Amino acid sequence: MAERDFLETFKVPPVAYNFVDQMVTEVEQRFLARMAGKEFTAPEVVDLVSELRGEPASEQEAAMVLRQGYKRGSLNLLDEERMLYAVSDFFVRLDVFSVTETEVYRRFPKEVRRQLNTLYLERYVGGLDRMADTPTLDEVVPLEELTERIERDERQIYLSPCDCRALAGECEKPTLTCLSYRTVPGSYASR
Repeated sequence: MAERDFLETFKVPPVAYNFVDQMVTEVEQRFLARMAGKEFTAPEVVDLVSELRGEPASEQEAAMVLRQGYKRGSLNLLDEERMLYAVSDFFVRLDVFSVTETEVYRRFPKEVRRQLNTLYLERYVGGLDRMADTPTLDEVVPLEELTERIERDERQIYLSPCDCRALAGECEKPTLTCLSYRTVPGSYASR
């Protein structure tokens, strides 16, 4: 099982203690525990990456480690121009994990997945309160309206798995259903 400092800093709920090693590698856990609460760029983590790998790492290799952590949802990208990162948390990783490593996630016991889905939903709803009048830009629209919108809009559109369906995994409906124009840091297109 993961180290206590990692479990606390990454905000892993007790129900996931026995499964988090399948979501976050041991080396990644040590990196995240050491960098929690900090903002950092590749040059600032070269020594730590070298230490954790057990061999010298270049700035480019450190940058690759950060990009990979961001892609996996273990890191957040705070500033795209400066490539400034910070440690995310368990629920960001869970969101990405459930849609990108679905087969592994489906091997978790059904009751564990149900509890994680409930906790994730509670966290999401709790976050909406802080966003006041515009809690989310997400919309569910009829297919005909969606088709019209897509035809009128010249922007690049991205298709991604539905994280709600991937997390719950019980509805028997298609999961490759979410469309987005968003490419901001944290979006599936950005990751």
